[in-house]
Amino acid sequence: MIKGAQLAGEVLLDGRDIYDPGTRPAAVRRRIGMVFRKPNPFPAMSIYDNALSGGQQQRLCIARSLAVSPDVLLMDEPCSALDPTSTRRIEETIRELENQVTIVIVTHNMQQAQRVSKNCAFFLAAENTPGHIVETGPTEQVFESPIDPRTADYVHGRFG
Repeated sequence: MIKGAQLAGEVLLDGRDIYDPGTRPAAVRRRIGMVFRKPNPFPAMSIYDNALSGGQQQRLCIARSLAVSPDVLLMDEPCSALDPTSTRRIEETIRELENQVTIVIVTHNMQQAQRVSKNCAFFLAAENTPGHIVETGPTEQVFESPIDPRTADYVHGRFG
């Protein structure tokens, strides 16, 4: 839907590709909530008029995403611009929600990935090539005894 954007592969929700031409986007949006890196709780208001801290704005965005009772909540670096206290509150919220909704969180913060996830995937992209999954599994296994040496190098801070 975006000029120049490319898509490859499948994204399955209950075994059905959400990008299948027969899939209605509105139906997918009701089942998958999205929380972005930069909170935007009230788009028509200025930052001053919003009158909330960054952490409060992000929690409001999470609540708004949950209002339609999605099956999956996607979170794109929800703590990237937050202070440690606000980050802790978002992580507490994630733990409180883990039995109510499937949460997929993208983060570059390895410690956060270890704290909030039960399963994780390591994605890697080379220059001018699309990213791909290098390794996936239980968080403890991926961090403590990764199978792929690239995963080991990343989680142990040898690159990235």
